[in-house]
Amino acid sequence: MRWKWFIPPLVGLGLLLASAIPSASAAVPCVGAGPERIVKPGTVFTTDVHHVDICPDSGMMLFAWTKWKLPGDLAMRVTRPDGRSQLVDYNNPPGNYEAYLDFGGLPGGDWTFEIINKSVFPVTYNLRLNFSDDPTLP
Repeated sequence: MRWKWFIPPLVGLGLLLASAIPSASAAVPCVGAGPERIVKPGTVFTTDVHHVDICPDSGMMLFAWTKWKLPGDLAMRVTRPDGRSQLVDYNNPPGNYEAYLDFGGLPGGDWTFEIINKSVFPVTYNLRLNFSDDPTLP
């Protein structure tokens, strides 16, 4: 029972530290409310998954593409918040990019960008997301 006096200060210290650490559920601002560019670099062995919270109906269009170093071969799957997905796999070697375009009126929420490695070795890439004014909107 000699340790009884030591436990309350440890619990208090733990609560103090826990309250100073930001919560994982803290609000993260959405992207795409206005023109902006986002670059997410990586090295993919099998599949890398990137989640992006896109602001709802901002009038922006989205141009997403991934570019990698040759001799690799990648594909990209884009999944919208409503569950619709599109596999983009047009540029087989010697090409080194895949591109996706979605016009304004983007549904807000969690978009998923999967970078799929079709090579037998790791491939270094950049996923780029560009939001710009949609010229097709009034």
